[in-house]
Amino acid sequence: MSLSLLTTDKLFMVNISDDKLVATLSLHAAEPPDNIAVEKILNQIRSMKIILDDEGKKAVEDFVAGLARKEIPESVVIARGRKPEPDQPGKIEILFLKPLEPDHQPEESKEASRQSHYDRSSIVVVKEGQKLLRLIPPAQGQNGVDVFGEEIPRKLAPEAQIHLGPNVRQEDDIVYATCDGKVEYCNGKVWVDSMLEIPGNIDFSTGNIDFPGDIHVGKNVLDLFKVKSGADIVVCGTAEAAEIYAQQDMVVTGGIAGKDKGIFSAGRDLKSKYIINAKVWAGRNIEVTKEIVHCDLVCQGRLIIENGNLIGGHTIATGGATVKTLGSEANVKTIIELGIDHELREQYREFAPGIQQRRRKAEKLKQVVEPLLQRQKHLSPEQKEKATELLFQAN
Repeated sequence: MSLSLLTTDKLFMVNISDDKLVATLSLHAAEPPDNIAVEKILNQIRSMKIILDDEGKKAVEDFVAGLARKEIPESVVIARGRKPEPDQPGKIEILFLKPLEPDHQPEESKEASRQSHYDRSSIVVVKEGQKLLRLIPPAQGQNGVDVFGEEIPRKLAPEAQIHLGPNVRQEDDIVYATCDGKVEYCNGKVWVDSMLEIPGNIDFSTGNIDFPGDIHVGKNVLDLFKVKSGADIVVCGTAEAAEIYAQQDMVVTGGIAGKDKGIFSAGRDLKSKYIINAKVWAGRNIEVTKEIVHCDLVCQGRLIIENGNLIGGHTIATGGATVKTLGSEANVKTIIELGIDHELREQYREFAPGIQQRRRKAEKLKQVVEPLLQRQKHLSPEQKEKATELLFQAN
């Protein structure tokens, strides 16, 4: 409700708005009075405890000037307060979604983003110690002031609230990941999953996956997609012409159908229902329930097909093999090597040409240097020293 105040001489009315932010002056008498002094009105307004600034004083002067001309002026604003400015609520800044600036992205990352839709994944992977969120405190507003000079309290705002789930910690205003994994932020709660659960297929809805922990795929891994894990991988369906790399164990329940393009690598054991037309490597054992057909397979441990066949392809099993049937009645060419250290042989193939080249170079040096040393009497001390050094290198 607005407030109306009469001046002491009953000639003027001062109206105060409901919020006490505006004061107006109007004529209360029926006719303009004679010889009204500005200072008298100002003093009467001040006696009401209303704060007048220069603008308010000027409004009173203009009002009195109108009265002197026998005009009945409309009410005029003589004082204005200041509205309170409420605090702005605290905010949560998401830090884990910030991409690198283009100039700081690796060239290979830029190229991949331009070329492949397979790499567009909705999964956000973070590292231990990575900043996830920043809690920004409320932005302080300003208290208001009414026309009487009294303070009008502003509305205070709450702090930003965050609920910490597993594998995160808060230090001051920053929330950090305490392990590598997939970050989740939902309904004010943040956490990091150390295991990645994909309920459906690995397809364009997920993109390629590169995850530091265990990966569990509920269905299939489709053609041309890549899955990499720093731990174990379990695929409940089939794996097609994909690339799957597990630093530890790999289990493909439904089987592997590589279509001559699939690549499957496990740092330890690999288990599958069957493996067809794929390249396979395991740091320890490979165990298959039904069959392995037309595969390029390297097993650093033991190959086990208790009740199935090994048909076609090239198989190397360093630790031996247990196979029900080797080859087929159709005389499909099947190569199997047992007890061979594939890694050592590959190293030999890599370094052997260089070793042979250095041997040939050494033989040429000997052919040049040895005749010189047989005629040492004709060589200067410097020549003798150089010849001896070359012979040492050749040997």
